[in-house]
Amino acid sequence: MDFICSKDKLLKNINTVSKAVSNKTTMPILECILIDVNDNGYKLTGNDLELGIETCLTDCKTSEAGSVCLNARMLLDIVRHLPDEDVSISTDNNYVTIIKSGKAEFKILGQPSDEFPLIPEIQKNDKLEMFASELKNMIKQTIFSASTDESKPILISEYLDIKDDEMNIVAVDGFRVSLRKTKIFTDGDSSSVIVPSKTMNEISKILPSDAESKVAIYFTDKHALFEMEQGIVVSRLIEGDYMN
Repeated sequence: MDFICSKDKLLKNINTVSKAVSNKTTMPILECILIDVNDNGYKLTGNDLELGIETCLTDCKTSEAGSVCLNARMLLDIVRHLPDEDVSISTDNNYVTIIKSGKAEFKILGQPSDEFPLIPEIQKNDKLEMFASELKNMIKQTIFSASTDESKPILISEYLDIKDDEMNIVAVDGFRVSLRKTKIFTDGDSSSVIVPSKTMNEISKILPSDAESKVAIYFTDKHALFEMEQGIVVSRLIEGDYMN
């Protein structure tokens, strides 16, 4: 694996996928970011088995395809302190990874990519589309009412209810409730899902604030997919009945 990219874009992508990297786990591979390089560019992925984030970048120079898993915290610290120049990352057959920029050079040991848990494939049926800035505001205006009591996991979440061309987002902690409505574009039927508040909070940080960007949302029985220009976010859904 061998590619060159700008420090700013690489650092932004690392910061984005790090939101889905596990900090407390008995599986060291979940503390890593997967770097996958092909002729079209590179892809970064973080996955803690509940939340998965993937970003892609085509604006880079690739010399050799390949993949490697690198510790997210170590990679972030290294790239953050590199000179403001292009970054070169290469890996040999033993997963020894060399990161260069200007006069700086770091060598770290990675892990094979086949041990990394892949983000679930989501069938893109019944598309729901809305402006990213609108979803960002909806989350910010409701998320504070979600419970933090781990004994009630159904309330550590937000309830998304879609009917016709309208979506409601609700958060409840047992004492207060926040409700936000908006018009949406959808080609599917009515549906309702319960998304962990952690996912919604991280999505609000990733979503752009400009007025033109849109986000596409897809639901299955167990997962939700949020697709935007910056990449994709896949989250497991919480099973059960939400508070009426």
